[in-house]
Amino acid sequence: MDNFCGVEAMHGLMDPMTSRFVSALSLAALLGSGVACTSPAGQSPAPSSLTDPDALLRAALVDYNDRNNIAIAAADGLDASKWKLADTGPALEGDLVRNVFRRHDKDRKAMEPFDMVAVRQLGAPVTSGQGSSLLGMVVAGPRGAATARPTTGAPTTAASPASAPAGNATPGASATPSSGAAVRTLIVLTRADAAAPWLLQMSSRLPDSVGDLGTVRQAYDTERASAVAVVKAVTDYWTNRDVSAGVDLGTIPAERATIGTPSWGQKETSYTCAIDTDPSGEPLVRAAATGQGIIGVGAFHCTYTLTYAKASKVPKLLDKQRELWGSPTGAVLTVPQRGGVTVRVPSDGGRPQVMWWFLDDGMAPALIPAAMG
Repeated sequence: MDNFCGVEAMHGLMDPMTSRFVSALSLAALLGSGVACTSPAGQSPAPSSLTDPDALLRAALVDYNDRNNIAIAAADGLDASKWKLADTGPALEGDLVRNVFRRHDKDRKAMEPFDMVAVRQLGAPVTSGQGSSLLGMVVAGPRGAATARPTTGAPTTAASPASAPAGNATPGASATPSSGAAVRTLIVLTRADAAAPWLLQMSSRLPDSVGDLGTVRQAYDTERASAVAVVKAVTDYWTNRDVSAGVDLGTIPAERATIGTPSWGQKETSYTCAIDTDPSGEPLVRAAATGQGIIGVGAFHCTYTLTYAKASKVPKLLDKQRELWGSPTGAVLTVPQRGGVTVRVPSDGGRPQVMWWFLDDGMAPALIPAAMG
């Protein structure tokens, strides 16, 4: 598959002006617990029954896959205007970035249709402001596979091997699934109200090293807060190498250590990162309580700023770079990037950890409305 919902098939800009932190991932690559609380705050009643706990996710994906495959067909012809019918937020930005890559790629391959197939619904939908979000685990399958009703917790579709991402942060774990295994992806769907369609907001990888999740439920507020804290530790480290949170950051420190090398001729380099927020202003981190502890998915953005001695020293940008970044401001070039993580807060009180992450090309916020079409 050449595209995973138009979100995480990450292809960097292969030229000297490309950030070295871009992960080269195919879609297949994407695909403190125990805190005492009285009730899941903000949690709406589960539409799924005890005998069919994945019913809502499965139904949402059937409709989502229809819209997503319409968008894939349009994007194959370089029309990015249909992505907003399927995706939103970080996922939509990923679609638009990929469209820029494709438009400037003379050897682009056809984008094949596919379905996301429900494996597990990770708790009931959670209300946030006027909308709601749903966390689930999926695998990729051929078009039509979403109606196959796979057995709960048993991935049935084998994914093609993927190149190893720089963000595969689990020590000793392969970036690709074991032979014949399905690549599990955690997705967050969101909708504005009960009459609105579910849109894909973000997705991230669940590494092979994480076994069966066991019993799952939506996280309580305090449990979700523990996942937010791990994501914040990631953005703090990218920004200023802050390790005070005591989180196992996996391979992030090794990648962050390369920042500051004046390989593009800049005089100064800085990084500023922050967790994304949802429409209600809350951190864009969704979590579930599982037998493996609190498992969370988060999205963040960074600005990579390069300052030159004078404006004439700023390298001339390629067309695709100007489409993504905009024009330099005087002697300052700012490169927008988008990132995502899968985090875990172990139930046994062990050290919170980053299980998987990526940091990839983004698009300057002011350019996104026009790119949506």
